[in-house]
Amino acid sequence: YTMGNSLGVQGPLLFGLTAKAPAKCLKKTVVFTKRNRGRVLLKKALLLSKKILPESADAILLKNQEQYHELPIPAEMQAIFNVKANDARNGITGVSNPCGLAKKKSGIYWGDLHVHTREFSDGAGTGKDAYHYLRDVMAMDFGALGDHSFQGGHSFCSEAPENDMHISQEDWIKMVSLAKQFSVAGRFVGIPGYEWSGRAGKSKPWWKYPAMSDKCIYFPNYKLTNPLVNQKKPDGDRPEKLYKRVKGAGALVISHSPISQPMGTAWEAVDNNIEDVTEIYSMHGASEYYGNPRQLISVTKGQSVRDALKLGLKLGFIGGGDDHLTHPGSGYPVEKSMMFPFIVCLKYRPGIAAIISDSLDIKSLFAALKKRHCYATTGEKIYLDFRIGKAIMGDEIKVSGSPVLKVTACGTGRLQQVDIVKNGEIAHCFHCTEDRAKFAYKDEELKRGQK
Repeated sequence: YTMGNSLGVQGPLLFGLTAKAPAKCLKKTVVFTKRNRGRVLLKKALLLSKKILPESADAILLKNQEQYHELPIPAEMQAIFNVKANDARNGITGVSNPCGLAKKKSGIYWGDLHVHTREFSDGAGTGKDAYHYLRDVMAMDFGALGDHSFQGGHSFCSEAPENDMHISQEDWIKMVSLAKQFSVAGRFVGIPGYEWSGRAGKSKPWWKYPAMSDKCIYFPNYKLTNPLVNQKKPDGDRPEKLYKRVKGAGALVISHSPISQPMGTAWEAVDNNIEDVTEIYSMHGASEYYGNPRQLISVTKGQSVRDALKLGLKLGFIGGGDDHLTHPGSGYPVEKSMMFPFIVCLKYRPGIAAIISDSLDIKSLFAALKKRHCYATTGEKIYLDFRIGKAIMGDEIKVSGSPVLKVTACGTGRLQQVDIVKNGEIAHCFHCTEDRAKFAYKDEELKRGQK
C-alpha cells in the first residue's frame, strides 16, 4: 500500500499486529473516501493463514538500511522539510536547514554558549555586540557570554597590572543583566555565564593530573547573587572548590576543549554529577578523538571525549564558538588578519549547540541540558534524531534485551557517514550517499549487566 502525506511524499504504509491476534486470515479491507483524500483507513487486517507475523517497524528498518531521496520521517514526527525562499526582484534565493513538524511540543533550539568580549575579558567588542549578533543577525535561539573570570599574562590585558584581568562583581552584575535584557519570550534566551580558566593552577605541586581544565559556568536564572568564582583566589583555585561554590546555585559546568594542551580536562578529576555536558568542538578544533580532521594545534593524550567515555562518564555534547570577535553563531565574516593574536589557535569555523527542549525559556533549556538532550555541530544546523524506543539521546534507560538504536539524520549537504560510538569505540558505521539517511542498529554485543 502507498499513501501520500501533506508534502506529497510517497512511501509504504506499514501496519503491525500483536502476537495475540487471530492466526487465520479472513480478509482485509481498505476504505478510501473523498472526504479523507490522502488518508488510508484500515478497517480490518488479520494475519496471514500461514501464521506469519507482520514484521515490526524496527525489523523493517533493520532490514532496509537505505538512503532517502525524500526527507526521512521518524514515527514521532509528522514531517521534515526544507523551506525555500525566493526574492525575484533582487535575484536572491535561499534554502533553510531541515525543519521538523513534531506531534509533541519539544523542538530543537540552536545557539552559541561561548562568546568573549573586550568589555569583560580578552575578546573584541561589547556584551551588547555579542547578544545583538546572536539574536538579531544569526537568528539564534539562545546564547551566553564566556568571558574569563580571571585572565593573566595575555597581550590583550597589557594595560592591566601584571598583564592580569578579572571580572569584577560590578562586571558580573552587568553580564547577568545583559543576558536578561536581551531575552525575549519565545524568541531568544540569554544565559548568564563565564569561563573559569583552571590552567592557571595546572603547575601547582598539589595537582597530580596533566591538566586542570578551562570550564564554562552557566546559571539557570538571573540572580545577581550567583557566585563568580576566580581561580586565582583560595576559595576557587581547584575544580572541587569550583563545584562546591556553584552547585548550590544549580549551575551547569561544561569543560571547554578537553583534549587541549594547556586548556584540557583531566577526566579522572571531573564530577559527572555536575558536569553533564562537554564542549566537544569549538574554533580551536574537535576533541572527540586524536587525529580527527579538525585537530587542535596542541593536544594531551588521555583527554579526548572518547577517553572520557571509556572511563564510563555519561556526557552530552555541545558545540561552541569560543568566538573572540563578537561574531558568534557561525557567522564570522571577519578577515583572518583581524584575528591576531588568536589566528594561530582559533583555526576553524565556530561550532553551535542544539538543545532538544519542551520550550524556549531558560528553565526548560537547563532541564534539557541536565538530561543531555543536546548535540554539537561544526556550524551547520543538522537535524538529528537518535533514540531507543521512546528514549531520546541523553536518556538513561534499562533494557531487557538487545537494544535497537534508530537514527534519522538530515544534513545541509551530503552526509559522508554516521558513526555509532559505544564506550569510546566505534560500534557501527553507516556510509551515506545522500544528504539524509535513516537506519537502525541492533546491539547484539550488549551482555547482561553491561552499560
